[in-house]
Amino acid sequence: MAEEQYLIFKSHGSNSAVSIEFVDRVVHASAIIENPNRQGRIGFINLAGEVTPVYDIDTEQIFHHSQEPIKPEQKFIILSSPRLKLILLIDEIIEIDSLEVNQRSIEEGPYFLSSYRNGMIKVINHNWLFGLQDHELRVF
Repeated sequence: MAEEQYLIFKSHGSNSAVSIEFVDRVVHASAIIENPNRQGRIGFINLAGEVTPVYDIDTEQIFHHSQEPIKPEQKFIILSSPRLKLILLIDEIIEIDSLEVNQRSIEEGPYFLSSYRNGMIKVINHNWLFGLQDHELRVF
């Protein structure tokens, strides 16, 4: 098992994690251009002249299709891969912490489980997440 650094965050009442390797920055959430077709994206923002998709993450559904307006305390986690950027809308940052990740547990699904404190946490599978831009979004 390898130990890696993860950004732990809360969204829709549940804690989740994403590898800090892909975190570009965290900023206060701002107004978005709504996406009428949804397909997992709640909308887009103009990020330094680049139209970037915004996803509302929910650990039970992976993508939450909320009609609620963005709240002032919410944040955007801007994630980058060599090919693209995408944004997660979250409620709050908890911390950066090391998690033990069993590389065999990382499959093609949207998340995998890792031990965290006295329980388990859902870790967003960055390979799957960035692959959403290449494939039609799966509906949950």
